[in-house]
Amino acid sequence: MKGSQVGYSDNELGEMEELIREEMAAIIGDYADDERGSTIRDLQPPESIIQAMATAAAQVLIAFERGYRMGD
Repeated sequence: MKGSQVGYSDNELGEMEELIREEMAAIIGDYADDERGSTIRDLQPPESIIQAMATAAAQVLIAFERGYRMGD
């Protein structure tokens, strides 16, 4: 993938969004399993909540990158 200075293609941004979503789901899942006070594990159904949170986070990051690219 190219750096922000050159810009990403739409295909690269799509791939990046999916990778970010997967990483965020793993991070949020680990946090949800933490016995020290996570409220995520109390939400039902927890897996769909984790996936929705990860998808939203990835979309925000990619939207920022697209906006940054448009501003160049």
